[in-house]
Amino acid sequence: MALLGMKTILIGLRPEFARIAVNLGVDLSSLNTVANVQKALESLAVKKVV
Repeated sequence: MALLGMKTILIGLRPEFARIAVNLGVDLSSLNTVANVQKALESLAVKKVV
């Protein structure tokens, strides 16, 4: 996606999925992962509108 100028963020990765991915040898280290949408917006420097 980076070639197209997009930034991919994986939000809310459940612990059981993370364990399965590790057991299968899936490398998630190149992905930007965050706990929730608020953290994703912060990582993109989007300001919160009140």
